[in-house]
Amino acid sequence: MIGARGMVRFGQPPKRAILFRTETSFGKISTPVFTSPTQQRNRVEVLCDGQQIVVLGTHPGTGKPYSWHGGEPGDVARADLPELTEATANEFVAKAAAVMRAQGWTDSIQQHPVDEFDAVYGDGALPATAWQDLIRNGAGEGSRNDSIARLVGHLLRRRVEPMMTLELALAFNDARCRPPLPRSEVITIVDSICALELKRRLKE
Repeated sequence: MIGARGMVRFGQPPKRAILFRTETSFGKISTPVFTSPTQQRNRVEVLCDGQQIVVLGTHPGTGKPYSWHGGEPGDVARADLPELTEATANEFVAKAAAVMRAQGWTDSIQQHPVDEFDAVYGDGALPATAWQDLIRNGAGEGSRNDSIARLVGHLLRRRVEPMMTLELALAFNDARCRPPLPRSEVITIVDSICALELKRRLKE
């Protein structure tokens, strides 16, 4: 989807960082954190506006120098890097999340057992003032997925219709998340919480 050209940095293979250029900057886009069957935690991220990576030196985990394929920083002109747009980045991250789920990896949203649903989303899970603060102040990087999941669970627990819940979650994401998550990621969160709520209702 995004091509194989460009500069690729390796620090702890098979993990890698690929450099692109963009004509219009955008915020970071990422999948949820996934846990593989071997209990390794992984995510795919696209870093852009205001973000950076380590390009030289020694990797703290392996003790070995970072290596580059396709050129090193300073040797390749910006114009020679492949272009990446926000739309393509969103599509790539959504497909990466789908691939990890297809391999049986679980994300933080899927890891709540059904019998813990009420403890996370039900009555008394958060006081009214906490919900007010969430709606008023929104969520930044690191808390957006969990905040949307809690909001969705809260609404579904109170029998708000799923499509209405989705629209409210998308509106909260657009207006209160900094930066907003990809639309596809919000839909995935809503689908996951809907499945948990359905299982909970079947046990009633």
